[in-house]
Amino acid sequence: MNYYEHLANIMRALAHPARLEILAILARQPVCVSTLVSLSSRRQANISQHLSLLRDAGLVSFSKVGRRSRYALARPLIMQLIVASRRYLE
Repeated sequence: MNYYEHLANIMRALAHPARLEILAILARQPVCVSTLVSLSSRRQANISQHLSLLRDAGLVSFSKVGRRSRYALARPLIMQLIVASRRYLE
């Protein structure tokens, strides 16, 4: 995959409000799916689908903690892009 294909894949992963919300939550601290569900008021299946896409794009990582999966930002620098985009819109 070349640079532009990789960048387009990341941009596609960012192109949904739910995924941006998930990344904002994970920027504060790593959490499990149940915490993401309670903080975002979205269903667990929906959160899991978005997390899968974010993992495929390399933006989110996870680790097992007992029976639960704990998710974290794999690339914290992505938040700089999101903040810059917010400033652009202002």
